[in-house]
Amino acid sequence: MRQLQPCRLEKGIDPGYCLYTWPQCYPGFKRVKFKYMLALFFGLIHGMGFSNYLKGLLGNSNQIIAELFAFNIGLEFGQLLIVAGTLALSFLLLNLLKVKKWDWNFFLSSAIFGISFVMALERLGAILI
Repeated sequence: MRQLQPCRLEKGIDPGYCLYTWPQCYPGFKRVKFKYMLALFFGLIHGMGFSNYLKGLLGNSNQIIAELFAFNIGLEFGQLLIVAGTLALSFLLLNLLKVKKWDWNFFLSSAIFGISFVMALERLGAILI
């Protein structure tokens, strides 16, 4: 099996999540345009990381259209499941259990920040060693 080498952009995925979620933890952070621009920028980095992974996964395949379609359908389906689960949990917490919206946003942003920070440190450790 071929060893996949991460590209330089992939090393920016985890720090990108950290940079995106850090301001979300502050109650006064209302700059919506900045949030969306930051999300777009790091979404592009994330997408380029997936394209590099797909290129390494497919290699010299003859059925690239079918495999690309299957990869994208699986990826989108997984993302839709995560978003649907998060929205359902958000509805439950915000509307039925009356959790404050800011508290829920703070919890989600902090969780994503913590996970991405640990992953960024692991990548940094792998680079330095």
